[in-house]
Amino acid sequence: MQTGIIKFHHTELVTAKHNSKIYVAMKPIVEGIGLAWQSQSDKIKGDARYNDIVIPYKTNGGVQEMLSLPQDQLAAYLYSINPNKVAPHLRDTIIAFQKETFNAINDYWNKGYATKEDGSPLWVISKALETMMSQQTTILALLEQKLRDEPVVNREFIYIDKPTSRMQHHRLSNEEKFIAKVTKILEQEEGLRQGELLARVGKAKDDKTALNWLRGYDGIYWRANVITGNAFSYSLIREA
Repeated sequence: MQTGIIKFHHTELVTAKHNSKIYVAMKPIVEGIGLAWQSQSDKIKGDARYNDIVIPYKTNGGVQEMLSLPQDQLAAYLYSINPNKVAPHLRDTIIAFQKETFNAINDYWNKGYATKEDGSPLWVISKALETMMSQQTTILALLEQKLRDEPVVNREFIYIDKPTSRMQHHRLSNEEKFIAKVTKILEQEEGLRQGELLARVGKAKDDKTALNWLRGYDGIYWRANVITGNAFSYSLIREA
């Protein structure tokens, strides 16, 4: 039987894999949320819905037998406690345990890093990955908001791997010429507004194809900088 000790808030969660199933020792959880163990122990043992068993855990203090619940029944127990019916100073802790305990145990047995203390290399890497994913989600949300706020012209972009006809080859050549003209102009003068830039490359300010190209290569060859509302100025992205 494998035992797992998980550092969680101000306490430690004691878990074990027994007969291919994950169990959680209930006494550390009950005491961690500030409740009396004896009354909660009687509550668990007296409820026929719980498949509670006593498991001998290997801990730093030696082998300890503790009343345990299967991991999939832990949430039912925690949510049976009404935070509004306990002492005010315990509410935040109980809510945190209700929201986070299952994930902490699941991460330990499936990802392997929930036991690491703050500051350990694996913990730092896992937190960095979480931060990166959070930042990526935020960036995508901002981009979606920007697209929603822009005036609807024609947001369909054409991505071409290789030309399959003369007409498509002609279209691709025009696109490449457009990119070359814009980058050359921005090399000489940055900060041009959208209408000015389109005029310099011989395009009308409402040319849908040119507008699509401007948006499609924003962040690749040039950067559209918001001035006010829907007004943009353009600057060249220079290779390092």
